[in-house]
Amino acid sequence: RPMKDLTFMLRAYNEMYRLWVWYGTLQSIVLCLLMLRLINLVSFQPRLSILSGSLAFFLPDFLHFLIVLVIAIVMLATICILVIGYRVESMSAMDAAISTLLQYMFTGVNTVDAQAFTLSSVLPKDMILGKAELALSEIILLAFPIFCLNVLFFFITAMLLVPLTHLRR
Repeated sequence: RPMKDLTFMLRAYNEMYRLWVWYGTLQSIVLCLLMLRLINLVSFQPRLSILSGSLAFFLPDFLHFLIVLVIAIVMLATICILVIGYRVESMSAMDAAISTLLQYMFTGVNTVDAQAFTLSSVLPKDMILGKAELALSEIILLAFPIFCLNVLFFFITAMLLVPLTHLRR
């Protein structure tokens, strides 16, 4: 009986954590929308209209970039399904693989410090992989967060600065 209670408690904890992450995501979206509304309200002033104008020029490029990023994430999730999906439950289906990759990218899945940011945080420790599977898994699971976060930062910065320079002229 105590093991069943412990299992129930761990499942409840995982569900609560997943809901907490979704709540934080929705709160950040709401805050971004409130900031956009504030920027739109103050756009009648000439100096502040540069900000809303650059955001208006930024939107089509950003949506195109998001489409390309989603396609890249889906392709990486497909690779994860093909390489380790038959062994790891969190990578066995497309929706599970995408959610695991996004959770790994933004939260680091089971990592407390930077030295714990390893392949074993997603894959089980007792899993035996071949050399090709290990190399591909390391490339995908270790380079994916670094690549995506750097690309997000640099591309969004560039997409915001280009319209700003055109509007300042």
